[in-house]
Amino acid sequence: MNRLLSMDRLAIRPDGPTLSLALGPGESLAIVGPGGSGKTRLLRTLAGFEKPQQGTLEIKGDVFLPLPLPRRTRLQSFAQQFPELGDLFATTSLWEARQTPTNELTPSLAAAAEIMPALVRTQGIVFLDGHLDRLDPWMLEAYKARLRKQAANGLSLVATTNRPDLLEGFSHLIVMRRHEARFSGTCEDLLRYGVRHELQVETQRQPGVRALVEPFEATVEETNYGLRIWAKEGQELAARLMLEGYGDVRLVVHRAPSIVEALQAIP
Repeated sequence: MNRLLSMDRLAIRPDGPTLSLALGPGESLAIVGPGGSGKTRLLRTLAGFEKPQQGTLEIKGDVFLPLPLPRRTRLQSFAQQFPELGDLFATTSLWEARQTPTNELTPSLAAAAEIMPALVRTQGIVFLDGHLDRLDPWMLEAYKARLRKQAANGLSLVATTNRPDLLEGFSHLIVMRRHEARFSGTCEDLLRYGVRHELQVETQRQPGVRALVEPFEATVEETNYGLRIWAKEGQELAARLMLEGYGDVRLVVHRAPSIVEALQAIP
């Protein structure tokens, strides 16, 4: 794979865990974590603006990091500068605010204007530090669609975010805590990381169901309706066996953990 960004045993602290990861054309990386966890510092390190405290970093693609907006420039000048974004102006509130000076823009419109130069790029890596979080829901959907189009052309994205609902759209995730990378992987990997799935079984034959579940890695709790079972991913096989083997099992509800729960499970 052609790698635009490669990190080997990298960290932004001189001690603690390190991470190794490669980002190719069209791939994306979300850096997520609570405020003050080191997201911005890691992003600036990956963009080449700060030196890592451990490990090595190699960047082969062009780097774009949005700059603060020039004061009192009007949005209409952005429409003239980037005519290929005409459909974006026409379908969002950007056009309605075209005569507004940049220093009077709402946080969402200011973030949208700062990101615009990235939306016309087809190569390299775009680094966004919380910009997606500042977009309102309508603007966010329009920009996500545009970024997906750019990714199909080979543009890669690295973004910090505090919004769990954005994570599923990224190829890779890094979860930061106390300026350390505590998790690195995909969104699917995150949902498997130390988080239990919940199975609720409605049955009157609790001893038999308990005997069936015991070989699995599960925790069982009695309720008024039957049993509640917590298990690791994949253990829902036990529920399927219960449905097939016990005629009085009337209901099995499988609830997978949410991304928020998975994030909170990371120490």
